[in-house]
Amino acid sequence: MNEVENKSDYINDENSIIQKFLNNSNDITIEFYLLRILKNQNKVYETLELSLEDDVIEFLRNILSKNLNELIQNGKFSISSYNDEFHINDSLANIKLEENRELHEKFNEMKDSFSENGLTVKNAKFQAIKLVDQTKDKSCYVFYYQALKKTLTNKKLGFINSENYKLVNKDLIKIGGFFDFIIDENKVLYIHAPRPFEWAFDYEDHINKKRDENIKKILEKKIFLNDESEKLFKEEASKYLRSRAMATINENLILNLEKHFNERIKELELLKKERNNNLGIIDDLFNFIDFKEQKISITVDNKEKMNALFYLLQNKIVESFLTKEYKASIGYLEKGD
Repeated sequence: MNEVENKSDYINDENSIIQKFLNNSNDITIEFYLLRILKNQNKVYETLELSLEDDVIEFLRNILSKNLNELIQNGKFSISSYNDEFHINDSLANIKLEENRELHEKFNEMKDSFSENGLTVKNAKFQAIKLVDQTKDKSCYVFYYQALKKTLTNKKLGFINSENYKLVNKDLIKIGGFFDFIIDENKVLYIHAPRPFEWAFDYEDHINKKRDENIKKILEKKIFLNDESEKLFKEEASKYLRSRAMATINENLILNLEKHFNERIKELELLKKERNNNLGIIDDLFNFIDFKEQKISITVDNKEKMNALFYLLQNKIVESFLTKEYKASIGYLEKGD
């Protein structure tokens, strides 16, 4: 792979499959697959290739082209690095699969399943459009999280066709909609919607594992007042809503947490004594500091409002240059599910 192809934003290169597709190149053909991920079984994926009529293929081309163009700003896609916690709106977050063994292995297993056609249609959870560059024998995959739409026994769907009303008694496959993520010809993953990506690769397990590792490492530091404080912290940190934040705490920060914490405690004590004006989120943080013992104290009385404490441990409390008020610094807008 040459230097240009190795770029994490190769999707913006005029020779990439996505750009050739957007330029209506006849070199790019479409294949369509249904998929599901399996758990606790010998194989990871089941897949089924569907043959599509020309008008359906044309519809897929048009809707995918429209969606891709909606994400282009100033002539190119906005690319950001993938972050377990947040996603930048209207941006594609990327991961080089070859730098992530877990994802790389699952993608290879997914590709292997494409030739097996072992999936039953009713079990489909994902769809994939495979864009094939006939001139290079390379492929790019566009994924959608869309399961089968079932017709209920007490409800039927109807279509008007040539003035005839037709009842549909079969399960329907919904196609179209906005894509969730792309894997290009160089095994670079571009994520538009993080949750479907996580479902497709069972990546939530990765986040939870990292969260638990970080909780364990933090509890090994001598920064909590007593066993009750440690217990209440672990309970809160293990909650689903905290998982992403806990998983992304910098490893070097945790390594030096005790040193940094002891230094900040002294500064916090001075702030509490010297400043009477509004300190913003620091005021909330005071509730969790035992200044006499210089430890974090969590009790049943203050455990419900622990945001300030978690922002401290994530290194997200900053001082506003303009107002001198302390607040949480959130670098990204969180992408909705």
